[in-house]
Amino acid sequence: MNSLLTRLLPARCSTLLGAAAQRGCVRYSTRPADPELERIETVPLQATLLEGDPARTGAQDAAPIVILHGLFGSRRNNRRLAQLLNSRLGRDVYTLDLRNHGTSPRTPRHDYPAMVADVARWVRENISRTAPVLVGHSMGAKVAMALALRQPHMCSVMVAIENAPVATVPEPEFPRYIGALERLASHAELSAAQAQQALSGVEPDPDVRLFLLSLMEHYRDPASGKRRYRPRIPLQTLKDAVVRGAVAGWELSPDTHRYTGPALFIRGTQSNYIADDYLPTIGSYFPSFELRDIEGGHWINSQQPQLCADHIVDFLDRRDL
Repeated sequence: MNSLLTRLLPARCSTLLGAAAQRGCVRYSTRPADPELERIETVPLQATLLEGDPARTGAQDAAPIVILHGLFGSRRNNRRLAQLLNSRLGRDVYTLDLRNHGTSPRTPRHDYPAMVADVARWVRENISRTAPVLVGHSMGAKVAMALALRQPHMCSVMVAIENAPVATVPEPEFPRYIGALERLASHAELSAAQAQQALSGVEPDPDVRLFLLSLMEHYRDPASGKRRYRPRIPLQTLKDAVVRGAVAGWELSPDTHRYTGPALFIRGTQSNYIADDYLPTIGSYFPSFELRDIEGGHWINSQQPQLCADHIVDFLDRRDL
């Protein structure tokens, strides 16, 4: 298999090539293909697996959970949420790195059809028995929504945290963030304290600044011996995607794409990503959706993982899913 999974076992971490090599894999070959997705050149996504508890009743037959991160994020951002869901539900939980993020491959194309095609490929190659529960935050939520709408047989439940199936104006802070990170990389020498100070000019929240700084590698230049920064992610590719609206956009129509399965939307009460005005539109795509509120802003997946897990577990338990 092409996808490299990191299998987190009780006592140690080990790696293997594709969970499908270990289990009988449902290939989805009898399902109708999406012609556009079939034409896209995909990349093999990197993933971490928290294994379910085979001793738990029904755990082996339960749908695994696949968690998708937001822009600039990685599977590490959802580590705590994954641990909570794994512990409480006893089922397999995967966290993925989307293209151009984490340790997944870099590629010039960055838009939702490509990200959906990547995840669809990953599901075909790595998920067995039952279509997964797709959980996405922000950009990852749009990927989860689009996959459920375009390939509903690949999704048993769709959970969108902090995003809606609407096109919005690109967030102005993202290009500012990228510009600030590019400036950090241009310095011949820079300490961590100096980098923090530089980022304070574009972001007042220290937690967000730490997150932004995690996108940069602090290394010693072998030529000069000085400490400087270089990006861990393809800044220009992501900047281009943001500016042209590929991240804030939405191309599907409820006239042609609807997902009638269970759908849960979770929003932060201090965020406008799932505004009340969007609820009728959400219903046109996901007629069976439910909405849950959490006190907080856009980053509730990492700042309020316990409450996010509570809502997801309750939603699944009430439907015996």
